[in-house]
Amino acid sequence: MTHTGATTVVETLVRAGVDRMFGLVGTTVLEIVDEVDQHEEIEYITTRHEQVAAGMATGYALATRKPTVSISHVGPGAANQVIGVAAAYRDNVPVVSITGNEASTRLGNDVNHEWDVMDVFDSFTKYSTQVEPHDVFRRTRHAVLQSITGIPGPTHIDVPRDIAESHREPPPNREYDRLEVASGQGVASRTPSCPPAESVARAVKLLAEAERPIIIAGNECRWFETEGPLQAFAEAFDIPVVTTQSSRGALSEAHPRSLGYVANSGLEPTNAAVKDADYVLAVGTRLSDQTTADWSIIDDEATLVHATIRASELDRFYSADVSMLSDPASTLTALLDHARDELDRRWTDVADELRAAYETARTQKLEPKDHAGPGVDPRVVVQSVVKHADDDFAFTTGGGTHNTYPRLLPVRDMNGKFVTANFTGMSQGLPLALGAQLGMPDRQVITFEGDGGFAMVLQDLETAVREDIPVKIIILNNDAFMSHAIRQQDRYGRYTGTKYGNPPFDHVAEEFGMRGFTVNEDENVDEVVRDFLAVDGPALLDVHVDPTIDA
Repeated sequence: MTHTGATTVVETLVRAGVDRMFGLVGTTVLEIVDEVDQHEEIEYITTRHEQVAAGMATGYALATRKPTVSISHVGPGAANQVIGVAAAYRDNVPVVSITGNEASTRLGNDVNHEWDVMDVFDSFTKYSTQVEPHDVFRRTRHAVLQSITGIPGPTHIDVPRDIAESHREPPPNREYDRLEVASGQGVASRTPSCPPAESVARAVKLLAEAERPIIIAGNECRWFETEGPLQAFAEAFDIPVVTTQSSRGALSEAHPRSLGYVANSGLEPTNAAVKDADYVLAVGTRLSDQTTADWSIIDDEATLVHATIRASELDRFYSADVSMLSDPASTLTALLDHARDELDRRWTDVADELRAAYETARTQKLEPKDHAGPGVDPRVVVQSVVKHADDDFAFTTGGGTHNTYPRLLPVRDMNGKFVTANFTGMSQGLPLALGAQLGMPDRQVITFEGDGGFAMVLQDLETAVREDIPVKIIILNNDAFMSHAIRQQDRYGRYTGTKYGNPPFDHVAEEFGMRGFTVNEDENVDEVVRDFLAVDGPALLDVHVDPTIDA
């Protein structure tokens, strides 16, 4: 059997633990896709757009916490991956993006399809490389391992067509064996980075002096198995916990010490709790603009203890009293071990009061109201989903006003919600849901999307049907790019380019071969949602919402 460059690429991916590849074929990747078909350990899934391929890879990698591949043809195919790969980069997701290219002997001559793919992908990946004839294995191996080393993130491999198709000597088996060990260690247990003992002691000493402490847990928690240490620390001293949007579920939001997520869109009691805190323990977070409401939410007078494995983020936005270059699980474990011996107090009353305020605000915001306009109150839909969905359902959202109420659903574990919150792109909900559902085949996955974002990716309803991915799609449909329509109305008193018309999406779904439902009135929601969620397979619900709500 001929061993080609494509053989080396695919064998390297397989031995590194990659079991799914999402993509759209083109001339320059046919050899790689065909090679995947020869390996039973890895499955190739066709999507109808390259953005969706990268989004599905992102959802699958988040759900499985393993590296996953998106692949596309050169030129426009590679360009179409950009949105999805950039979103994975902003949220630290190990997507290995493969682009085919024209033959290496043709590059540099402004040939058909040629563009500066390397410089573009280099700006939003951890590592971007174009393989060379003598170096296919090493560069592919490095790309996969870099995607899961330290803080995960996307990497990029560009494969010229002639290198993929021509004969290559395979690497020695011992190199593949070493790769298996290295990738297994990276996926199963990130290399711990323990905080210095003197920093831990100082952090505990400062905690002893606090009256209103709080913990902020960030997205590094997903990759360092932080759920146990975080819950143990919060329970040991009754300290309230908030998360960033991309780390929701690091502590179950049903837990009495959870205050949900903190952000520009966070509930007022949650944001107020952080603002009023006199001691902030921030673990595994960059303390970004989204988390801190443009760096206004942490009091300058508060004691700040900041732990992250990203050296560039320490003291970047805030000057911390204690800075630790350490991962969140090791940090919390070390703090708990030290505090058990040195700290003899709890903050039960403060934590209980804050939890009560948070629950009251969340319940009130989800309470349906009388509304003047025609259509459905989206809060009625959310309430009905809670009633009829599986107890452990997971959900996704895209960017836009449609997620105003779905995002208030409680997230009970880190696979309870999937979002690329730091890119906040429209149209991300469906691709994430498709990938996440494949990664969690025994768990019900629901996506809430706006009509604007959904219409950008609706062609991949065919993917859901063809692959029998039983995702449930809820479109909160107001016939507008509503978030911008609201801004236009507030600023100018008129609309430009934000109002449009939609087809009946339930009919569109039926044409693609899945069950379609629609609902226009509050009183019909419960029955329709019940039947929709009971479908065995993919299904779509087009909810015509009252556009005046929140407008």
